[in-house]
Amino acid sequence: VGGVGFKLTIEAASLLPGAAPNAALTPLIGALRDAWVSWTPSPWLALQAGQQYLPADYEGGDVEAALPFSSKSVLSIGVRPGHGLAVSGLSPTRQIGVVIGSAPDAAVGGIGVEYRLGVGNGNGLNQSGNDNKWPAAYLRLGGSLGGDLIKVGLGGRFNPRTTGTLPNLYTETDAVGFADVALHAAGAEVVLEGIYRQTSLNTLVPDPANTAGQESGAGMMGTVAYDVVLPEVPLLGGGWHLKPALRSAFYDPSSAFQTDQLLETTLGVRLSGPENMPASLFLDGTLLTELGDVGSGIAARDLSNNRITLLFQWEL
Repeated sequence: VGGVGFKLTIEAASLLPGAAPNAALTPLIGALRDAWVSWTPSPWLALQAGQQYLPADYEGGDVEAALPFSSKSVLSIGVRPGHGLAVSGLSPTRQIGVVIGSAPDAAVGGIGVEYRLGVGNGNGLNQSGNDNKWPAAYLRLGGSLGGDLIKVGLGGRFNPRTTGTLPNLYTETDAVGFADVALHAAGAEVVLEGIYRQTSLNTLVPDPANTAGQESGAGMMGTVAYDVVLPEVPLLGGGWHLKPALRSAFYDPSSAFQTDQLLETTLGVRLSGPENMPASLFLDGTLLTELGDVGSGIAARDLSNNRITLLFQWEL
């Protein structure tokens, strides 16, 4: 209303019955996800403050509801506990911060223009403060042609971080760059992106041979999908969509280790309801392969962490 908006997302979960031994009751645990307010006085100026996605790569943005898969790729979110040896991804999580940029309808002569600048705490979700006195800075620049026909984006972030626990604190600085392109035509969708991170280990250098005091991570991701409009279904009517998709992502989390490279392949399908029924059903299977360095003479980590995921989603 009047260019002012807000979003509040709360995620809640509880242990399954019997998961907590000798506990007759299981608590319901809730946590904030999105909690921001916005003001958009013109297509060229939009302000947003609160816990939110900061300017980032394609998968690092607020795109979960539109994905053909039940989750983002290993390049973006890393490996979560229970899916293998846990490792962080290259896309930032939601942060508390302020973003200034353009609205989705900003354009010049039929060419869409995107700019977004952000400042955030840089230390993760649901953190009321920063890990030091320096905030993280985020930038995304992009353009589009023909609406959603082709979209390109590039940018990065700079985050001076303090890690560890008292009294053992370490200073590190992340410099991240990314580029992405998304194509949509005749129901087909293609998304490509690459991310590179370089970390300056200002306090601690884990490899004595690394005289530059730097460590890096990099990866790339590609997705192809096709949206099929289903014929009218008895009792349910028309407007149903089926979107099969294939995604492949390569991720090298750290140059400091020789056997941590990951190759993730996901085959999925999304069934979406008509506009008056904003429900979706996701079914996907993921193969996560630990590669290691070819010819390094060191065996790669070999885990049994392939999975099948079924997810029901209702958008409010």
